[in-house]
Amino acid sequence: FTTRSAGLPVELKDISTESENAAVADFITDELWGHVEKPGTRILASISGGFKTMSALLFAGMSLLGRKSDLISHVLVNAPYDTALNPRFFFPAQPQQELRDRDGGTWRARDAQLRLGFVPFVPLHDLLEKYKKPRSYSDLVERCHGNLDRHLRQAIKLRLRVSTRQVEINGSIGFRLAPPPFLF
Repeated sequence: FTTRSAGLPVELKDISTESENAAVADFITDELWGHVEKPGTRILASISGGFKTMSALLFAGMSLLGRKSDLISHVLVNAPYDTALNPRFFFPAQPQQELRDRDGGTWRARDAQLRLGFVPFVPLHDLLEKYKKPRSYSDLVERCHGNLDRHLRQAIKLRLRVSTRQVEINGSIGFRLAPPPFLF
């Protein structure tokens, strides 16, 4: 990840300030945009490893730009490999095999069990109005706020069918309620 200093790209050494967070968010937004605009491309985004901020920003970016066909994955490991061991656990074939927990218990890195988990997310790309490439992550968020505000200001037509306790919203969303909630 880079940021700009005096017009030149400077590599980030950490993600601990607001400007560093913004630089990473902008990078992720730009990278995702390059892929969502390619027909026939599917994004498989992994939020494993790295900084928590980076994973959170990738998840947010995927929620804003991702499509129904895209996936977010995470690598999961069984206990106690997911806790503080000394030295730290990184992967089953790591050079340092003997790991100790806080109570002095010994664990072998090769005995860890990894599995790939998929994280559900709401892909808003298809729900939001089509837009041009955002200048930044903040720009994308602002556009989405504007789109949502416009949708929220639309009139809602509510139709109640007393005989069947059916509720219909804007002519398409229909469901049946039990007597107490329908009465309310």
